[in-house]
Amino acid sequence: MDRYKKNPLCLGALDIGGTKISIGIADERGRIIASEKIKTEKDPEAAMKTAAEYLKNMSELRSCKLEAVGVSCAGPVDTVTGKVNNPYTLPGWEEYPLTERLSELSGVAVKLENDANCALLGEVQLSGLRKNRVLMISIGTGIGCAFWDGRSFYRTGKKYHPELGHVLIGTNRTPSEKCYCGHYNCVENLLSGTALHKRAQDAGFRDFGDLTEAYFSAFHRQKPAAELFIRDIKAEFHSALWNYSLVFHPDNIVLGGGMAFAYYSFFEDICRDFLESVADREDFIPPFKLSCAGDGEATALAGAAMLWRI
Repeated sequence: MDRYKKNPLCLGALDIGGTKISIGIADERGRIIASEKIKTEKDPEAAMKTAAEYLKNMSELRSCKLEAVGVSCAGPVDTVTGKVNNPYTLPGWEEYPLTERLSELSGVAVKLENDANCALLGEVQLSGLRKNRVLMISIGTGIGCAFWDGRSFYRTGKKYHPELGHVLIGTNRTPSEKCYCGHYNCVENLLSGTALHKRAQDAGFRDFGDLTEAYFSAFHRQKPAAELFIRDIKAEFHSALWNYSLVFHPDNIVLGGGMAFAYYSFFEDICRDFLESVADREDFIPPFKLSCAGDGEATALAGAAMLWRI
């Protein structure tokens, strides 16, 4: 007993993205007590060796015993076999047996989960929403969505995270290029940060920020064009919210990702407009509470660590 008082247990966490890997350790409540970042390499074996070394050093410096490791990774990932199946943003990592190798390198058990689910779990844990039905929509380079039903994640089958960013929605415009999912009018190909910036540039603006500046300006010369553009964006986002809400009936919707942080008030207004438009259709779409996600890195690491507490 005295040994564990001197060396409390801690949980390791990794958040693997296309450009960087965040590594941390968390206490029993999911609070991150130490973290570092490394560049994502095309050699997953080298990356896992470095990550295992960081976890060892962090736990020693914090005088805690590493109990297990949770890994958040850009999907698709196979949560049953512990392998990465993502050639899109993690080239070179396909079929890499991540949980097996990291377990061997770290000496503890390892769980792998899609990054959208980990971000959601971190938000649910840190915001006290574990008993609620929570939908998270992350608007960044792509669109990541995840759903917590008050007890567990929603999955497609037994092991895969549903690619909700590739739900098709109606639109007045067709992008010039297909999404990697094979369609033109999926949510990601229309409303991700990448898509919004490109669409704004195609319409003659520097980027989406320049477009919104014109939209909110009283006398900007491009205001009419910006208003037409924003009208389409609102209609498309309404379609996405209708589809997601119809299927999941969330108590809470959490907006995360770089674009949501940068333009939260804009997306918040769209969500409020949506709720007003369906106020008389609670038999289809019950009302939900909207919030902005917390710090992305800390939340994702907390979610990865908390994979061992669900």
